[in-house]
Amino acid sequence: MALRDGGVNLLYGGGWPIKGGQAVIACIPEDQAKLKSVAAQFGVSLVEDAAFLIEGEDRVGALCEVAGKLGRASINIHCAQALAAGGRFAALITVRDEDVDRAAQALGV
Repeated sequence: MALRDGGVNLLYGGGWPIKGGQAVIACIPEDQAKLKSVAAQFGVSLVEDAAFLIEGEDRVGALCEVAGKLGRASINIHCAQALAAGGRFAALITVRDEDVDRAAQALGV
């Protein structure tokens, strides 16, 4: 509710548990400043990370093509989440900070 009430529109949201009863909440806001403001109001610390949002026509091997581009550039995928619906696919891919510029080049963005 805090995000909604703060006018934060998320382009992506996900979460998973980690040890010690804590969790990671990953999100991509439409407006970063709004998310930072709401987080500060509730004492939530944020860690900024670079991510690539890949979208395209859904077909067999679509995500493999993306992974192949990174692999040929000797870049490991740190985290990937993907889905397909309505004939389209989308993937959110993160790489290590030191690989962001090379990944952008390999992906053509």
